[in-house]
Amino acid sequence: SLRSFFEVAFAFTQDADVGAVMRFLFDQLSYSRASTEALLFGEPLVQGGPLTPSPYNFKGLGFAILRHGNGNDGMYAGLDYGPHGSWHGHYDKLQLVLFSHGLLLLPDMGTTAYELPYHWGFFKQALAHNTLLFDDANQGGSENLRNIDVFRSLSLPKGAGFGVMKATVGEEIFGSKRSGIRTIYMISNEYI
Repeated sequence: SLRSFFEVAFAFTQDADVGAVMRFLFDQLSYSRASTEALLFGEPLVQGGPLTPSPYNFKGLGFAILRHGNGNDGMYAGLDYGPHGSWHGHYDKLQLVLFSHGLLLLPDMGTTAYELPYHWGFFKQALAHNTLLFDDANQGGSENLRNIDVFRSLSLPKGAGFGVMKATVGEEIFGSKRSGIRTIYMISNEYI
């Protein structure tokens, strides 16, 4: 599990951000530290403030995240605009993933076990994702890294915030002379 990787990462780096993620996993989500990695590498976690994730554009992955608020009071929107990902990739460019007020409203439906019969035939296809389709045709796969057109997030007075992200994907994904544009606006943790 990922929490085992966090144990090793924190032991070797002593990075406060990794420690904050671990504190959140164990305190807020009641994850257990009962693992071989915790026994061998586990470091004491110091008390810290709440984990406050910020908006971020993972340019190397082609995935941007707008966030506002924390925990179940927060809102998270993720936009996939990056390369296909070879055999591991899904036909999900311009997919929107949305979490708001404790609910995963628009999940990434492509996350399933490889051994399931429908993984290759359905879950990797564009139809299984919250993305754009033209003429009911599946998207193409391209390893070309695309750029996000706009990615801005502003903190406003009294805890309010505003964010926007916009990406364009062209004919390498949607076919000849077609392009798709997805623009997401977030106003605090209330509107998207």
